[in-house]
Amino acid sequence: MTAIGSVTTYLMNQILLAFSTTASAVYGVYFKLNSFFFMPLFGLNNAVVPIVAYNYGARNRGRIHQAIRTSTITAVTIMLLGWAAFFFLPVPLLRLFDASEAMIAIGIPAFRITSFTYPLAAVSMDNCSHNGEKLQASVMTVAKAWLEKGYVGQDFIDYLSDESKITFPWSMIDKITPRPHKIVEEQLVKDNIEDMEPIVTSKNTFIAAFVNAERPQYLVVEDKFPNGRPALEKAGVYLTDRETVNKTERMKVTTCLNPLHTAMSVYGCMLGYDLICAEMKDEDIVALIKRLGYVEGLPVVVDPKILDPKAFIDEVIEQRLPNPFMPDMPQRIATDTSQKVGIRFGETIKSYIAEGRDLNSLVSIPLAIAGWLRYLLAIDDNGNAFEVSADPLKDDLQAKLAGIEFGKPETVTDQLDGILSNASIFGTDLTKTVLADKVKAYFKAEIAGPGAVRKTLHEAVNG
Repeated sequence: MTAIGSVTTYLMNQILLAFSTTASAVYGVYFKLNSFFFMPLFGLNNAVVPIVAYNYGARNRGRIHQAIRTSTITAVTIMLLGWAAFFFLPVPLLRLFDASEAMIAIGIPAFRITSFTYPLAAVSMDNCSHNGEKLQASVMTVAKAWLEKGYVGQDFIDYLSDESKITFPWSMIDKITPRPHKIVEEQLVKDNIEDMEPIVTSKNTFIAAFVNAERPQYLVVEDKFPNGRPALEKAGVYLTDRETVNKTERMKVTTCLNPLHTAMSVYGCMLGYDLICAEMKDEDIVALIKRLGYVEGLPVVVDPKILDPKAFIDEVIEQRLPNPFMPDMPQRIATDTSQKVGIRFGETIKSYIAEGRDLNSLVSIPLAIAGWLRYLLAIDDNGNAFEVSADPLKDDLQAKLAGIEFGKPETVTDQLDGILSNASIFGTDLTKTVLADKVKAYFKAEIAGPGAVRKTLHEAVNG
């Protein structure tokens, strides 16, 4: 291994000497500084191996995880410091070696380029559509600002734009992971696992030593790695092309999972539920999401081929949503619904229109939209007030519903039209379709009085 480093250094010097001795000197300084940051990593590696081996023999799994996690964080921190030093402080580093002005002129771009220009796949795991595209746009925005300030040259922008050197693969990740729940915490304490109490920050963020998640999980990644990759498929990762990643994402968010989640969450809030798994014991709610997925969604689903849409819905309804050890809350799912309905329901509506399908055949979709509007009144099915989850359009939407009174369907006039006509919410103007009248009818029925939500839901899904 040592010999390889020496041979590499010798060959690089021979190449650079063909240009100038100054270029070779710059490489020599770079190599010495580079070693300064790598030596701690070699020492860290040598330290971690016996720690892991010892604790493996002692069957101390927690200690193994702690050692690996701590060493990984330390290693990444050291490398980030090295990158920052080469990128932002090339002149002070060069002056440590009494560099001439000619060395500095060559060294500044050399240090900045070498700190960045290794082949790299920047894989985004953000749970949003076209995540790789969004990450690339963000990186390029920062890079172009650096170019304007003179921090980098055009060659750096060219590097970021060269897909043979750097890529931004798209991915689709699906694993429901709500915040740490008391049920799981109590179960762990019962099993004599200590210090499980979550820390709650001033912004109501929960941090805990455990994660309550589900067994089913999907990770679909665009297979675009310019410097090679591990055999991720052996760990269950789906490696495919960008189009298939996008289709898998659309299958999930427009048909097989997210629409079901949103529909049951707003009804769950109004019917007094605080757990998704508890809702799955409610025959009416289960009938709502089954019709939504199987009957209304599957006929127009985007099929990615690598996953079977029907089997995906089967797993969601039979395993994932009823799981008591994955205690998600309808109140969490109902957050930001105005930002979701256009994708979760609007895309199916647009597909029906594009394919000439009968919109009158839809029941669960207009019922879900009516349920969301009824939910915005902040009154449950017993007539009691409750808190509507955070939503950027909450105040505006509730203002449009002004004048509507619980128990008085006759107070509903044209208030809903101002919402249903908003194509930026639903993806299309629903008042120009037959769905608007269906939504209004369900809504008026659901505000008739105590128990009206349950009655309307039951009759609609069992009719």
